[in-house]
Amino acid sequence: MSPVRTFTSSPLPPRERGVEFGRGNADAVRRSVAGYLELFARRGAPGYDARRWAAEFRDLIGDLEPDALTEIVGIAEGARVDALDVVAVNARTELLAKADPYGQRECSSVLVTPADAPAYGVQTWDWYASMADNWLRWRVPQPDGSWLETVTEYGLLAKIGVSSRGVGVLLNMLRHGGDDNDRVGLPVHLLSRRILARAASYDEAAAMCQDAKVCASTSLTVLDRGRGATVELFPDGPGVLEPTDGVLVRTNHFVSEAGRDGCLTPEDVYPSSYLRRRHLERALRARPPGSPDDVLAAMEHHDPAGGVCRHPQQQLEAWQRSATLATVVVEPGVPSLRVMSGGPCGEPEVVSRERG
Repeated sequence: MSPVRTFTSSPLPPRERGVEFGRGNADAVRRSVAGYLELFARRGAPGYDARRWAAEFRDLIGDLEPDALTEIVGIAEGARVDALDVVAVNARTELLAKADPYGQRECSSVLVTPADAPAYGVQTWDWYASMADNWLRWRVPQPDGSWLETVTEYGLLAKIGVSSRGVGVLLNMLRHGGDDNDRVGLPVHLLSRRILARAASYDEAAAMCQDAKVCASTSLTVLDRGRGATVELFPDGPGVLEPTDGVLVRTNHFVSEAGRDGCLTPEDVYPSSYLRRRHLERALRARPPGSPDDVLAAMEHHDPAGGVCRHPQQQLEAWQRSATLATVVVEPGVPSLRVMSGGPCGEPEVVSRERG
């Protein structure tokens, strides 16, 4: 298992923090940008223009989250890349939904809310294996003394994380028929950053999810020391799922009544999401987890048709292969973030660097 790349920002205002991050990680930011520009081109139909969409998202982010846009521009300045390309990375979920609503979707998350102990979450983050070197653990101290930590991609302001206020976030990609639209909305990764930077409780985090206007679908699981739930975000949503007997399992299909009719992940076409959810449900109901390590043990699951712990599928073209790039434990009650490179089985990934 390779070491986790880390970066700790100085407690600076948004623009200066972005410049510091961009300068300190210039090669990695450029690599992340190049990877996504190539992915948009591969996934998009003829005529798809990712930069045109990025310009629309830039304007919306400037209206809804001006500090986030300022930080994005700072990252671009520090890394000496086009700011519009860093905007595109931050809106990568939304741009990929517009390019190809049937594209990559993985990740498995478990929320545990014990009656007599603090809540916690565990997630495998599965993504393109070719991007295995494009992520890090980033600690972001705020000028007011608070902080957030996030497992994210270079140039992307947040993903999975926890804050000093005791709030955590997990993410799972979804696809819904309503994603096929000409609208722009708040990028879900910037919604995660908003929650980590501002929410002081589960209730505040859930309210931020409920109020967000999105144009693509994602499952955000938010939690604090005592409570948690999943909000299934989609353009005509949201839907909410609460834990049952203290456990909630999330994969990549809609489960809420609000979202399931428009789900673009049917079991007969995308069985992996259903296999992973059933496996984790059965394992964790049969032996209720007493700690995050019990969840990690249940996640050591390698069904070729839909394993929770994923390794690159050699039968696919190199650029299409996916893998578990990181495994993350979020404990808001501490608060802490435990991050492991690769999957819960602990075996290092062997990733082909060839271009397919």
